[in-house]
Amino acid sequence: MGYAYDQYSYKLGRWIYYYENRSIKADILFEITKSPIISRGCGDTVYYKKNLINPSSKFFDLNQKEIIADSLLFDTYLRENQGVVDK
Repeated sequence: MGYAYDQYSYKLGRWIYYYENRSIKADILFEITKSPIISRGCGDTVYYKKNLINPSSKFFDLNQKEIIADSLLFDTYLRENQGVVDK
């Protein structure tokens, strides 16, 4: 048995973001993936959970026109949601 660490700093499910004028900014479906790596300390496999944005998610400009998301926009919503979980 090795050291285990749980941190739930990721989002799951449907999240809706709003502009200050209360119009919808983004309607995002967050999913989770597990990425395995070998721990250098004990040789066990450790899984890192990471957020993914489902392709069916939608993003809107201030005029409520749907926009195509690029990697920079995805990073804006994903950057604070990286989590670590044990095996």
